[in-house]
Amino acid sequence: MEANLSMQPNRQVLSHPSLWKNKTFKWILLGYIFSVLGDRFHSVAISFWVLKETGSARLMSIVLLIHISMSLFFGAFAGTIADRTDRRKLMYRMDFIRVLFVVGIACMLLFPFQEFRFGVIILLISLTAFAGLFQAPASQASLINIVGKDQIQKATGALSFADNIAGITGLSMAGFVVAALGGASAIFIDALTFLISGLCVLAAGKFPSPIHQNKERKSFLSDLKEGIQYIFKNRFVRCVALINPLLILFYLTSLLLIQVLAVKEWRVSSIEFGMLEACVPLGYMLGAFMIMRIDQRLRKRGWLILGSMALLGPLFIAISFVQSVWVGLFFVLCHGFIFSYCTLLVMVIIRLKVEESIQGRVFATLGSITSVVPPLGLIIAPFFADAYSASSVLGVTGILFFIVALCFLLWLKPVRQFE
Repeated sequence: MEANLSMQPNRQVLSHPSLWKNKTFKWILLGYIFSVLGDRFHSVAISFWVLKETGSARLMSIVLLIHISMSLFFGAFAGTIADRTDRRKLMYRMDFIRVLFVVGIACMLLFPFQEFRFGVIILLISLTAFAGLFQAPASQASLINIVGKDQIQKATGALSFADNIAGITGLSMAGFVVAALGGASAIFIDALTFLISGLCVLAAGKFPSPIHQNKERKSFLSDLKEGIQYIFKNRFVRCVALINPLLILFYLTSLLLIQVLAVKEWRVSSIEFGMLEACVPLGYMLGAFMIMRIDQRLRKRGWLILGSMALLGPLFIAISFVQSVWVGLFFVLCHGFIFSYCTLLVMVIIRLKVEESIQGRVFATLGSITSVVPPLGLIIAPFFADAYSASSVLGVTGILFFIVALCFLLWLKPVRQFE
């Protein structure tokens, strides 16, 4: 049964400038870069500080568990808020709120009473993670109104490109800054990234939000229920809810196994390991760049998504037979390139097929669903890699994923037919 809500894109006629002349888009993109930079920097810097101060991996894992739990339990709540309010105001207000919480964390790192401060830091980390939940659905759902549907593929590519650059920078900087400047100084720098993000959203100026278009206001619980039901009743979104968790599960598991394979079987040096780590995001950015360049000329996007997924399985198998790190670098680069087509085009299709007024709930709920499954692979895969070998487990992972991808290709008609 189809959802009552239309799958057609928003029909409001707006005049949008070309992408790189669009002031609003450029400011939102810049703000998004700083927001992602702050998110990645924050999680690694806090985890690194906890491990450095306490020496406890268990306490460090609490930070990761907080972020997963927040997304799982409050993702749909954040998406519903994003669909009921002015998204621009929500974005910069939550950025400024995060600044306060992160500054609070930095101050607590200077606090002399260790037992008391750790509990307060955990509370502030939880509040920061909660405030951060609103940023993604608000910005993701606003994109089509900022650039228009004709430029949505190029804009999504630019957003993914920026996400990778900011994410890599944040992850690589965090440990170094904590070690060089200390935990408190690093967290103050983190607060600055959220402040800049909020100021960029302010500078972007006004852009449309559903609250300006919806004449009939429903209760919050009705909107929340409607958003969750939409995921399961709409055939296309239901397909995406099935694809995304399994895609990320196999993808992250393969990355972990490739790292183990590189260290234990390829015997890579630290420089070679760094090059290997850089190949996946580099491949992803190359794929995003090609999608941006081809833009409207790209056809049969549904086939591209499912076909790219089917290619990843044999690629995992091929990497499991590789003996040289230099050959491995090429395959891992291809790994990131193909993955960009699986994920980026899915985001494009959601923005085109789902009514704009419910996109916040769709993005947030899909994010919550996706956050649950992948950690299972990261727990199970190392156990089998130790018992057998990373190459053997990676080969089996490739076979399983190829079977899953073929099933998707055969059965997920709504995705396959999208042009």
